[in-house]
Amino acid sequence: MKPFPQGAADLCIHCGLCLPTCPTFVETGSEVESPRGRIYLLKTLNENRFRLDETLAEPLDHCLGCLACETSCPSGVPYRNLIEFYREQRTEKLGPRSRKESLLINQLIPRPGLLEMLANVYRLLGIHQLARGLAKLLPSSRAQRSLLLAPKMQASRPSVLSAPSPQDGPELWFHPGCIADAFYPADQQDSVSLLRLAGYRVHRMDEVSCCGALAHHAGFQKRAEQHTSELGQVLPPEQILVPSAAGCASHLKDQGMRVKSLARALLEAPQNLPVSFPGDFSIVVQDPCHARHGLADGDAVGELLRSLGANVVEPANQD
Repeated sequence: MKPFPQGAADLCIHCGLCLPTCPTFVETGSEVESPRGRIYLLKTLNENRFRLDETLAEPLDHCLGCLACETSCPSGVPYRNLIEFYREQRTEKLGPRSRKESLLINQLIPRPGLLEMLANVYRLLGIHQLARGLAKLLPSSRAQRSLLLAPKMQASRPSVLSAPSPQDGPELWFHPGCIADAFYPADQQDSVSLLRLAGYRVHRMDEVSCCGALAHHAGFQKRAEQHTSELGQVLPPEQILVPSAAGCASHLKDQGMRVKSLARALLEAPQNLPVSFPGDFSIVVQDPCHARHGLADGDAVGELLRSLGANVVEPANQD
């Protein structure tokens, strides 16, 4: 078990600049649901003034891990180290937050074939349409309704791009991931094609399905280290890895790997993409929190789209 990151906790000066950026504090107005409140709670637990139980775990479990607090912090508190320490402690002392989470991480994620089968069943049985109908009839929270009413997944659509690997050019290793590859396989293939059109020699890493990010965020540290180690063994030393998801990229960057987002790789490509948008074409871009705060590279997608002629519209509150 890792030691408590005391140095990270001591950097917090309780200034409160993180409060308006924290979604759980904004929603509840409760100090214990804020980054500085959680840091103080973790310090008291480490000093054995309280014993961790489900009551004290509740506000810590509510943390989304969006890392917006890190971006707003003038002291540079590495909050991710503190919340990840807690999650490992929580799993070891109290068990996983839910059986569903444990099942997903320990049984489904390591089995890409099973994930793909579930994705196909989800589509073929029309479960999504049933869920959308129920969402309109049954009382539920706004968040639950939003999930049920979300657009249908595009797993069954064909890939729209096809590009051979160039004979020369810089090499990249593309990791399609576990969930993304099972539910959105065409998107992953199109990503590879875009990189090839931009002049990269792309190696698609299908040998290892999961990078370990989900297990890491849930506190299953040994499982996370196993997945990350397996990926590191396949990736040649000092090579650049392009994960398909921002959460994966942020996690692998924290583990010391050379990582670029897909958008950043395309911006820095050896040749321009043979793609352009008409001047009046507008695209709304919502940056993932892991790209904006975890990778500190939130504007890469907007920058790429603007370079291709699109008018990029950003929401007033990106987080």
